[in-house]
Amino acid sequence: GSPFLAGHIPARVSAVLVRTQRDRPTELPPDVEFTADPDRFFSVPWDLCVEAAGQGTVHRHGARTLRMGRDLLVTSIGAFTSDALYQQLQSIASDCNSRLLLASGALPALDWMHAAALADWSGTSQVLVKQVKSPQSWVGARWDPLAQRAAPDPFDFGALTEATVVFEGPAREAAAVYPKNANVS
Repeated sequence: GSPFLAGHIPARVSAVLVRTQRDRPTELPPDVEFTADPDRFFSVPWDLCVEAAGQGTVHRHGARTLRMGRDLLVTSIGAFTSDALYQQLQSIASDCNSRLLLASGALPALDWMHAAALADWSGTSQVLVKQVKSPQSWVGARWDPLAQRAAPDPFDFGALTEATVVFEGPAREAAAVYPKNANVS
């Protein structure tokens, strides 16, 4: 039968774009382009780009990928807290015969957010998502989505002595303000 059904997907990694040049991982075959240069990355022939580098990467390279007629699988779903970006990329994909594919955020294997969205929640007006993390995981994690840059920490996380609410609000806003910690929307 089908290679897919047999667990053998006919695919290979052709190129890897990294933020900064570093030592090439020994696990990569020698014919894989490993580069920090977007032009070199995009010059390699491939069909599908799997984004796994954060929301900024979707902003910087999403449109270019789709305009080339290539498919884009976005794992940093929080990038779409911007309706404008989502609509722009959907329009480009449609115009350029490419596909914008969305993974299920940070928990794709569980897919619990999608299941919750499809459930019968008659009489329920909200769902509470609670994340408990060490203070160190929040240091330097705040982002200003309007200015597109890091924002100051709201607390001195090293001085906390008890559980503290760092953010309270919609999951969509959490993913925009804390993209490294709340990319589950």
